Amino acid sequence: MSKIKSLDIFFLFFIFLVFSLGTWQVYRLHNKKIIIKNLEDSFKKKPTIFSLKEINNYKKIALQASPLPEKIFLYSLKEGEIGYKVIIPYTINKDNIVLVDKGWIKQDKINNINKISFTNSNNIEGYLLQIKNSYFTPANDLKEKFVYSIDLKNLENKFKKKICIYKIIEVSKSNNNIISNKYSLEIPNNHLQYIITWYVLGIALIVFFLLSRKNK
Repeated sequence: MSKIKSLDIFFLFFIFLVFSLGTWQVYRLHNKKIIIKNLEDSFKKKPTIFSLKEINNYKKIALQASPLPEKIFLYSLKEGEIGYKVIIPYTINKDNIVLVDKGWIKQDKINNINKISFTNSNNIEGYLLQIKNSYFTPANDLKEKFVYSIDLKNLENKFKKKICIYKIIEVSKSNNNIISNKYSLEIPNNHLQYIITWYVLGIALIVFFLLSRKNK
């Protein structure tokens, strides 16, 4: 039987590394399932009163505040159809504003929304979601009313107030033209795919290693 060479040692180490990564993904999958389960359970509970001191993703909240007349229409695709997310700023206090996502409208409904006021929509129920913009999102045209992303700095300069970095995803019905939001978790959970990938790769490496050793 031939002696194990340095190349074999490297190969064995690589196999160990691949299986370790697969096992780590098993651990990650277990933890992610717990996180998702806890968040789903929180959606079933009664909402807590919105507070700037206690904000985090997917927290179920209730808000009573006054909306500003400003409307922000955020480009958004829904099942391949072009439309907009209707974003309304709400005054929290003299120094702060929170943005409320009212839901999604079709492109041909935009004029209907422009004509209405949300001044009677003071009671909001929904959940918090941090405002994040993708690096690949097109830049906004400040001359247009329709935007691709929420520019917090520009809005703060416009309103002369601090904008909360968490928006409220409203789940209550606000207008017949708007398709309301639902409680939904946007947490990726691809760990099972990674587990299968790493373990299959590890098994393939073992087979290749044994065959290569046999032919020596």
